[in-house]
Amino acid sequence: MPTRNGDNHRQEFADNSDKDGNSDGSSSTKQGAASSSIISEVETRTFRSFNNRKPKRHWQRRELRNVINIISAKYGPCESLSTDAISAISSDTDDDSNVQRRQQIPFTRECAPFLRALLVQIRQSETGEGDDGAAYPKVFRYTQHHDHWEGVTFPSIVDGKPHAFVRLLGGGRGKLSMNAMFGDPCPGTSKRLHVHYTVTEIIDTNEDGTVVTESRRRTEVHHVSFAEHEPVKLRRCLQLAVLNLTDERSPNFGETSTNQSPKSAEPSMDEKSTVATNTQEVALPLVLPYLEVRERIKCSLISKCWRRIIQERGVATVIDANDPGTMGTGGRDTDGLRQQYLNRPVFRGLVAHSYTSLHSLFLSGFQQLEQDDLHPALPHLHNLNTLDITRCTNLDDSTLKLVAKYNSDTIRVLYLKGLFNVTDDGLKAVCFSCLQLEVLDVSQIMNITDESGTAIQHLTMLRALFLRDNYQLTNTSLDAITQHCVKLRQLTLWGLIGIRRLQFTDVNSGKITMLNLWGCHNLGNDLALALNSMSLSSLILSECHQLTDDFILAISTAPGLQNLQHLHLRYLKKLSDASLDAISKNFRRLYSLDLSFCSSVTATGIYRLLNQSRDNLVELRLKSIRNLDVAYSSRQNTNERNDRRDHTGHWILNALRPIVHSNVDHTLCVLDVRHCGGQPCIERPYDEKDLFVVGMSKLKFEQTVPGFFSRTPSVHVREFPS
Repeated sequence: MPTRNGDNHRQEFADNSDKDGNSDGSSSTKQGAASSSIISEVETRTFRSFNNRKPKRHWQRRELRNVINIISAKYGPCESLSTDAISAISSDTDDDSNVQRRQQIPFTRECAPFLRALLVQIRQSETGEGDDGAAYPKVFRYTQHHDHWEGVTFPSIVDGKPHAFVRLLGGGRGKLSMNAMFGDPCPGTSKRLHVHYTVTEIIDTNEDGTVVTESRRRTEVHHVSFAEHEPVKLRRCLQLAVLNLTDERSPNFGETSTNQSPKSAEPSMDEKSTVATNTQEVALPLVLPYLEVRERIKCSLISKCWRRIIQERGVATVIDANDPGTMGTGGRDTDGLRQQYLNRPVFRGLVAHSYTSLHSLFLSGFQQLEQDDLHPALPHLHNLNTLDITRCTNLDDSTLKLVAKYNSDTIRVLYLKGLFNVTDDGLKAVCFSCLQLEVLDVSQIMNITDESGTAIQHLTMLRALFLRDNYQLTNTSLDAITQHCVKLRQLTLWGLIGIRRLQFTDVNSGKITMLNLWGCHNLGNDLALALNSMSLSSLILSECHQLTDDFILAISTAPGLQNLQHLHLRYLKKLSDASLDAISKNFRRLYSLDLSFCSSVTATGIYRLLNQSRDNLVELRLKSIRNLDVAYSSRQNTNERNDRRDHTGHWILNALRPIVHSNVDHTLCVLDVRHCGGQPCIERPYDEKDLFVVGMSKLKFEQTVPGFFSRTPSVHVREFPS
């Protein structure tokens, strides 16, 4: 399973050949049965670097370059989902008996192309070929030519300074959040980004840039994980390269005794013990970030020195109730869906031994958590940056008041979704004290009113605000928020039925990149006036039933929306083929489109949409549009089956097939036609012998879930269509 970045950044290190000239002739004194082999290696390398290695001449210095190759990247819900969370994702009218089936729906999104494009753009900006301030990557393309992608080369040293990481999202590149860049594959849930990538070292030894032989290359394989609002950064150099740089810059580097013979250079047992004792304080802190929590606890049992070091630095920097790397029972709830990785005694012990190091608490869905487990620790967590207590239903206003009192200076991200016992008093305490807060989620807190809703305006540093099913909030709260929170980039107003208009100031209208208006029933076509001045990459308008074709035609010509990549239009039954034509003609960067339950669209409209978007559209969802005859078996007799003029399956296959004299396939990789015409029922797949299923199989699509077709994409980098 992937592990968290920074805390448990695990790796596989492959070194085909080590030619530094050091024989494996000595090792550190044994520290016990649980002593890590990594520590011994670091101690040995450190001892030799001070005594045995010769100084390099100027002409022998090597310029290090590394190739970052992203193998895969998936963005989706946290690994453990409760029954309620799965039902929230589906947002359908299915029965509870279909929970198991809904869990199989792939709610994760393959986002390796986005990260590859960001790598290319960042490298171009470093070389002066690109625009570092560009909001969107200019290179992105799905094709079948996977061999064209070989990674991006980054130097380890820039302007004379070593650079260990390359930052893709967040921090200095915080214009786009993960939801804005990748789209929101499962609105209403906590999500994570899992990245699998490699870093390969290339060493230039000559002035002409000649590369050493392949046998000298070293490769590290990384599996990392990032929270939804956590900065995304990847390693741009090998981890042991940092140790090499440290060795060469040591003040005693290269000093050897001329009276020593090669045999006498071998350290004696007394010298080994001294070196082992002195280097533990240097070696252990270097290795500690790459050890899991259980391994750190074992290290603390080796010696007093190690116990002191681990106590000073803490056992854990991150505690995640949904992470298998966290110590836990490994049991299951009675519903069989949620994996238990943490229990109350283990949680209390981890927090008590991590006061100095803990900066993130992800406790989403940890429903057995009591106030006595968390409240005593909050005054001691002086570095707490992120707190996710989603659906921890035993917590109430007293928890928020403690956070406001003791953690207001450090807290930046706060998730309070589903805390039914929280009222206006608790939310106001947070809004008046935690003024550095950047992300706030108060979804499904039914008790809050405009009294605390207007208090959110004091959080002027907010970048993301999530409001869902807060039925008592009105335009009084929303107008105050949009007027004062001018740094907002992500705004969710899901199910706020009291909202009747939407307006933004000139300051924040151009900054918001992700807007979710799902279920705002009272918004009409005049919403287009508010959106025309915005620059959105993701827009969710599902269940805004009053919107018509006039609204789509109005926003499709807005200059700021030409970069739109993700559009959700579920349940907009007033939309017709005219809207599809406007979308395919104007939104030339559209990546995903959701038209589920839009019963007024036709087969020819779907064909034109797919045909005109063959260079950009990757995901299309047409769930429960019963008038679309996807399967040929839906026709009653042979004559109707042979008449393909209005057959949706026939038009879809025609649009997806390759163009004559072209080796570039359609970019579509996900097609959701669940519960459309021809499917026996939503639990049963389309017949494998049906002509539509056979045609999709020839295009390498698989029916992984009944009615859900997908194929594995491969990537080739090229310019985005203009």
